[in-house]
Amino acid sequence: MRRNKGVTLAELLIALVLLGMMVIFIGSIGNSLFSMKKQVLDKNEGAIQGNVALATIFERVLRSDGGSSYTITDGGTRVNYKVFGRLESIYLAPDPQNRSRKAVYYNDGTTTRKIIGDVETLNFSMNWSKRLEVDLKLVSGENFRTAVTPRNEFTVGSVIN
Repeated sequence: MRRNKGVTLAELLIALVLLGMMVIFIGSIGNSLFSMKKQVLDKNEGAIQGNVALATIFERVLRSDGGSSYTITDGGTRVNYKVFGRLESIYLAPDPQNRSRKAVYYNDGTTTRKIIGDVETLNFSMNWSKRLEVDLKLVSGENFRTAVTPRNEFTVGSVIN
């Protein structure tokens, strides 16, 4: 009795065909998952960018010297404030890369950086409690709104949710 430890040509071909089908099947699933993920992220890109822009504005204004240091100019599209005595500003201006669009910029007194592009409107306002309100509307139609009460300022109970 002789024991064969090899495989026949037919068995080898069947194994290769099955392996090829598995590679094609797994590749198509991976490709469809990637395209689905890309579609979801593309749909939410404006919302993600708008929330990051508002968080940046919120963080910078919280570092300011207080509500008395705010000045809103340019029809509500620019806010100037002081951080440790240095004048900073956040404002809406034409985007140099695409003149037909606008962008929000942050100037820390020495350099200017773009926070977000494709902005339709930006409006700063201050209510009676020195609370800075920010309204941001993107070209994509996304609307964002937040309010910041500066540190070391009293927040009235009716303002707190």
